[in-house]
Amino acid sequence: MRIRNYANAPVDFTVQHNDSGKVYVDGKTISKNSETVWRSTDAGFSDGLRSGRYTIQFRGGTNKVNVEIWGVAGSLPSDAK
Repeated sequence: MRIRNYANAPVDFTVQHNDSGKVYVDGKTISKNSETVWRSTDAGFSDGLRSGRYTIQFRGGTNKVNVEIWGVAGSLPSDAK
């Protein structure tokens, strides 16, 4: 996932698999006016993520959240490079 934070304050995000409740990302911070790339394989999930539905939540505390997100899925880690 590539996430761009357009806000003038940091934003935290969480990624959770709906069916199992497994949390893949818990409160990773994206600095103000910046971008981050998150890959499951880079985060230690060598088998990738489970198939199914996910909730991706963004929190900005008392600040407004203004993000854009892009995603890619594949069978091999090289598919998402």
